[in-house]
Amino acid sequence: MMDLRNKKVSVLGMGASGIYSSALLVRLGARVFLSDIKKKEEFGGGLEEIPEGVETEFGGHTERVLDSDLIVVSPGIPLDVPILRKAEEKKILTIGEIELAFHYISAPIVAVTGTNGKTTTTTLIGEILKAGGKRVGVGGNIGEPLCKFALPLSGAQVPEVIVAEISSFQLETIMDFRPKVAIVLNITANHLDRYFSMEDYIKAKARIFLNQQKQDFAVLNGDCVNTMSLRKNLKATQVIFSRIYEPDTGVFIRNGKIVSRIFKEEVICDSFRIKLPGLHNLENALAATAAGVLFEVKPDAISGVLREFRGLEHRIEFVREVKGVKFINDSKATTVDAVMRAVESVGRPGIESVILIAGGRYKGGDFGILGSLVRERVKKVVILGEARQQIKEMLLKSTPSLSFKIEEVSDMEEAVKRAFAVATGGDCVLLSPGCSSFDMFKDYKERGRVFKEEVWKLNG
Repeated sequence: MMDLRNKKVSVLGMGASGIYSSALLVRLGARVFLSDIKKKEEFGGGLEEIPEGVETEFGGHTERVLDSDLIVVSPGIPLDVPILRKAEEKKILTIGEIELAFHYISAPIVAVTGTNGKTTTTTLIGEILKAGGKRVGVGGNIGEPLCKFALPLSGAQVPEVIVAEISSFQLETIMDFRPKVAIVLNITANHLDRYFSMEDYIKAKARIFLNQQKQDFAVLNGDCVNTMSLRKNLKATQVIFSRIYEPDTGVFIRNGKIVSRIFKEEVICDSFRIKLPGLHNLENALAATAAGVLFEVKPDAISGVLREFRGLEHRIEFVREVKGVKFINDSKATTVDAVMRAVESVGRPGIESVILIAGGRYKGGDFGILGSLVRERVKKVVILGEARQQIKEMLLKSTPSLSFKIEEVSDMEEAVKRAFAVATGGDCVLLSPGCSSFDMFKDYKERGRVFKEEVWKLNG
């Protein structure tokens, strides 16, 4: 543990992460200064949660931040902002909220990262562990900040296990963070607006294994080349999950059944009974199964959750059927790879039955790799947002014959109306943007809600 009594600590960011960090720091006896670039009037609420005695500043990070022994950074703040560059020059230690929390958490941590599927898998693991009789805390990049689970804040209700979704941004600011189980679901092009290269992004993800030892577990996707490239330097015991082959130690599919071979070989359940749609969700289920087995949850308990868990809002979420046309909200799909997985999930091979709504603010990735999939399974691509021209150019560069399938629109209302106009019974209108939402919406949740509102306006 760090001794922070009477230490001066600056916390950047007044979201939940920053506020819970401040609360923990106050309990630890630190003198806390909380700073945010937003003006006070821009906050919709939550400021009343700031602990008494914490000094604050709004509208920018001033030099006051540098009068510190330690700086704690919220995950959304890039490490190359001017104030943090100055902090580095002054050799002020800078860490993230998960690193701070780790030093005061006694429960083992299951940390889940990856480009796609983190939230679904984190939630699924939490449900599996609860079904196994564990007292579980679920948080990190979703739900509760990890500082909420730290001992000084949690009293008698300290979780027995913590399941945390961890982003690459959060992993940039760890030093000692050591999960008992670290899971990498997949690694595909993402956040290339923040990282200089794909290699830098992979290195950031690999930091989840940085401090693990032999008695810990590294769970990796055996079907993802980028993920498996991380194996060679791992100290932890490796557990592989795969849809395609049977690893020596791991979770896999055999004759249509999910099989675990970790401590011993045991059948979990029939894979077709999983409620979550798509091959990518089968991978998520395999990873979650591995976590359950590692914490000695019985196969029947794992099977029960897999057969009942229906997924989360904005992730391959069925909205409504209108005149035989299904509408699916996959607003959380902010990468090209996620779009590919979504189309594969809802589309049928060789049948042009998907009307894809895509676009937003470009964050990296080549939409051209969707060319053959669009040709085979997509009837129309309706694109909107800042990236619509880029998306169109990438698709046409890879597959020039797609020009008649692409249509640009100005907003979500028009996108839904145009998609419905070209759809016929048996088709599926899929919102799977492959981009961030910040050009038109507050976040992916608002984008998904607006999509659903427009769908419910349709006359059916």
